[in-house]
Amino acid sequence: MKPRRELCVIALFSCASAILVPACSSRQERFEEKEQSYKVKVAPLVGNGTREKLVELFGIPANKITVEEQDVWAWHFRRRKTAEEPLLPKTSTVGNYEELTCTFDTKGILQSWRVTIPK
Repeated sequence: MKPRRELCVIALFSCASAILVPACSSRQERFEEKEQSYKVKVAPLVGNGTREKLVELFGIPANKITVEEQDVWAWHFRRRKTAEEPLLPKTSTVGNYEELTCTFDTKGILQSWRVTIPK
């Protein structure tokens, strides 16, 4: 028979594992949901979506630069708990935020995009 102290340690690790593993998978699931929500909105616009359409969807971008005759626009949104929450512009430079970056050709048509979502 195992000593009482050893049984307590085993029980503690078992409880911690039961709590931490689902939390990690839940966090990954939320990340994937958020990523998918951007994909559904932005991916269909590649090759035909305009700057105006992106402004209509996401508001005025936080940053605009031109690199090698392409416009690069970036939107920053405060972190959301779920993908269903509305996107709101970032109101502070403190903390994590989601960033959507889109590249447009000289005609203003969306050529590529990427999203950065803090885990």
